[in-house]
Amino acid sequence: VAFIVPYAFAMAALFTNQRGDLWMRTTRRWTLVAWLFLSMGLLLGGRWAYDVLGWGGYWGWDAVENAALIPWLVATPFLHSVIIQENRGMMKRWNVGLIILTFALVIEGTFLTRSGVIGSVHTFAQSAIGPLFLGFIGVMFIASLVLFISRWELLASDNELDSVFSREAIFLLNDLFFIGIAFTVWWGTHFPIISEALLGNKIVVGPPFFRKATGPLFAGIVLLMGIAPLMPWRHITSKKLLRQLAFPAAVGVTVAILLPLLTSIKMKGAVMTFAFVAFTATVTLMEYWRGINARHRAHGENYFTAMVHLVARNRRRYGGYLIHFGVLFATIGIIGMEFYQVETQQNVSLGQSFSIESPFTGRYDLTFEGLKQGPGKPGVENTVGTLQVSHNGKVVNTIEPYREFFVRQQQPMTIPDIHRQGMSELYVIIAGWEPDGQSASFKAYINPMINWLWFGGLVFVFGTLVAAWPSAQVARQTKTAKSRRNVVEVS
Repeated sequence: VAFIVPYAFAMAALFTNQRGDLWMRTTRRWTLVAWLFLSMGLLLGGRWAYDVLGWGGYWGWDAVENAALIPWLVATPFLHSVIIQENRGMMKRWNVGLIILTFALVIEGTFLTRSGVIGSVHTFAQSAIGPLFLGFIGVMFIASLVLFISRWELLASDNELDSVFSREAIFLLNDLFFIGIAFTVWWGTHFPIISEALLGNKIVVGPPFFRKATGPLFAGIVLLMGIAPLMPWRHITSKKLLRQLAFPAAVGVTVAILLPLLTSIKMKGAVMTFAFVAFTATVTLMEYWRGINARHRAHGENYFTAMVHLVARNRRRYGGYLIHFGVLFATIGIIGMEFYQVETQQNVSLGQSFSIESPFTGRYDLTFEGLKQGPGKPGVENTVGTLQVSHNGKVVNTIEPYREFFVRQQQPMTIPDIHRQGMSELYVIIAGWEPDGQSASFKAYINPMINWLWFGGLVFVFGTLVAAWPSAQVARQTKTAKSRRNVVEVS
């Protein structure tokens, strides 16, 4: 809900007939902080689902998960397109529209969570406040839209798009990809309500729809992250563009050729996305190297000092590049999970073993050693299965997945246990058991590269903090402004 700050400033700017970008500059850090907390919420929510819900994944395209994701998908293009308005005086209408939509979607997400109109494992207890939320959303959105339309001419762009081969054009295409994903997720999330209203039947859209519809767009965004830094404002000649693209494109093509030849990554979608990751990572590293090398030559600093000073002097730009690195790392984890996750479910008796194998981790043999049942926390009954884990014939761990049963609520909760191997994990849950404890059913997953996702999330958060952290110059200006205000108040 911190997005209310940029939203309120945007509405105030429209109400007072301001056509500049003062409202954006004033609220830039507020917007970044709001976006950071929303990003952290998504990341922690995914981690909670992975650690607690016991279904082997981190994102189930659940209605409440999507309700938090959709405003993030709209706020992210806003953060990019404000750069165009600041540099070229363009996309003023687009930016105001995005911030209105972002705040409306934040409030609508609260409505979905609290009203219970769509079923979810994350839904809070139903509340009578739901209709009030819906009314507030309608009034707020309509009032904002009326004000927005009434100031349409005031928000005319200062410049036109000069060329499709420009940073402005790539940013706009990036925005359209994000909005396309946001609309797809919104439509799929609300389809049960829409289908019930139109057809009388509630039709639920499952994860396969979301994956197939959004996957190519996400891959396209990864590619655009690499193209945008190579583009100057206004236009670029084809000769210069080809020269800029040559080396990173060669890296991407090389990865696309060698990856299926040298590794187990052979699916076309995975190979293509890895090539995009390699291309964008190369471009981002080149951007850092150019800046670091320039400081090294100009000031005689060693490369590490030059890097620190470079980032400190331009935190917004290089913090943004760190965010991009976080996205790239996370993309590796997503590729591993979406394309190469392996699962099996087996019923075993005491002393028996079952196996699961992946080309990324090798073979695991899991031996059932026993079942423990009894009280856990107050009001909770625990059932714990013990498994000995062998990797490629060598005993490496003992894991104990368990299920909690909350007596008062009459609800179970399945908690996995995990064996980590580098950036991949063996993830096991207990699925059922016989009352005598002599046999049990276990479900095991191998999640290749999953820890790249969590590592990428940490880099993402760090990059956002760097981008949002005020520079020493801004701090001095703020301190001076406060001092002047205090002098005026005293006098």
